Amino acid sequence: MYNIRTTLPRQGIFFALTILGLIALNVIWIIPTLRSTRGSASVFALTVAERVQSEINGSLGNALNEIKGVAGEAADEPERINSTFRYLLLRNPTFTSIALVDRNARELVRLDSSGLLSSEKFIDQSRNTSFYLGLQNRTAFTQPVVLPNGEVHVTLIVPVPTKVEFIERVIIAELNIQHLLSIIRSPKIGEGHVYVLDRDGVEILNPNPAKILRRDNFSTRAIVKKVFLDGTTADGLASEDRYVNENGVDTFTVGM
Repeated sequence: MYNIRTTLPRQGIFFALTILGLIALNVIWIIPTLRSTRGSASVFALTVAERVQSEINGSLGNALNEIKGVAGEAADEPERINSTFRYLLLRNPTFTSIALVDRNARELVRLDSSGLLSSEKFIDQSRNTSFYLGLQNRTAFTQPVVLPNGEVHVTLIVPVPTKVEFIERVIIAELNIQHLLSIIRSPKIGEGHVYVLDRDGVEILNPNPAKILRRDNFSTRAIVKKVFLDGTTADGLASEDRYVNENGVDTFTVGM
């Protein structure tokens, strides 16, 4: 019986929607009803954040399930691995490449959109720290990277199921996640935006790819600690949920 430890994409990911300058807008008019105004903003922001979270989790979950299915086929029919990989790339063009790697970090097969690649184009995975998570029978998504053409990609690592006590092979697939940027850009919230942090508080998704490259760390923000350490949803109504951003603007923020 096969056994794989799966880490769901949603674990350790923080979703925050910031609405800049909301409280400062027409401040004389909203002071009498400040609490109700902020309450309405909280409901709206949480609704948007929840929808974005659901769409991102759904997209990454589908990608994970696809590669787990391929890994299962690699275990059951190893002689068909080339056609299995080729069919995946044809069926789902968001995957840009896929490789089968042995436990010594040597690629055995690699395909991209152009087809089967020769061995001189194989990649040495020994310096890929996420590869070793696969050898520990775990699945993982790497940090997003911004390519020279502006596309944002992540790498997905999935162990090939085995009946022995240790993992012998790992599948490494590269995934174009431009569609995730479209998801976080889609809410129409004026000057506000949605951003995503990893479990260390590092910004991994932002509507602006240049900010992804900066890998800003927001772990010191009280709202981030509230979501990660307490495991609670921040509705933006508590005083500690607010912060002054890098532009000196006081923000109304929710996180989940």
